Amino acid sequence: MTYDSLYDVWYIFGRAMGKFFRSPVRIFFQLFGTLMFLILFTQLFSKFANIPGFPSTSYLEIAVAGILFLNLLNSTMQSANAIVDEINSGYLSHMLITPVSRSAILAGRVLSDAVRYTFQTIIVLVVATLMGATFKTGPAGVLFIFVTVVFFGIAWSGLALTIGLATKNNETVAVINSLIVFPLLFTSSALLPKSFLPSWMQTVSNYNPVSYAANAVRSLMITGFDWSTVLLAYAIIVLILVVTWSTTLYLFRKVVR
Repeated sequence: MTYDSLYDVWYIFGRAMGKFFRSPVRIFFQLFGTLMFLILFTQLFSKFANIPGFPSTSYLEIAVAGILFLNLLNSTMQSANAIVDEINSGYLSHMLITPVSRSAILAGRVLSDAVRYTFQTIIVLVVATLMGATFKTGPAGVLFIFVTVVFFGIAWSGLALTIGLATKNNETVAVINSLIVFPLLFTSSALLPKSFLPSWMQTVSNYNPVSYAANAVRSLMITGFDWSTVLLAYAIIVLILVVTWSTTLYLFRKVVR
């Protein structure tokens, strides 16, 4: 990548982050909603920890992974809304008549998404720690949690951008998001261990990518460095990334022609 391309990436990244931080009300309510779920879920299901066979002495340590991915799944749709706004406002068309690198448009957005996901993950983990959550793997494990969450977010944002590029409509993006996020979350092992799910949900969970990513985060918190769980999650995330970003790049090329 040339110096000019790197500058273009930095410009796109800076613009996206500027828009993000210029909306403090949206940031507050998004994080408030996430933290509210963290507090309410941990209080509502706290008695689960008393059930024989429950993998932790605290439901909080089970719920953290689920809340992280609930926040992440909602956050990825912001990328779809942003690209729709840029298409419909004509900003993307204006950008395409400049010498800006086409690849930088997506690369800058991916970089800004990664920073957003990191920022949001820090907030959730800090609050969870204040509530009493512990990390058996220590600082190294926390770093792996960040990598897992951000890596999954980048892969999943490819699906969000695909929806945005295909529909070019924010209302449609919102409807599709609502039809994806909660069914995906609640049919996974993100909020409860797989063995505590109904039998049909256990079957669905086997094919749900959120389950594998959440299991990796949970193992890093409770079990330790269970590399088979972590590496399986990374393999599935790579597969999602290849599929979703291949589709995104195909649709983006159609838009920029």
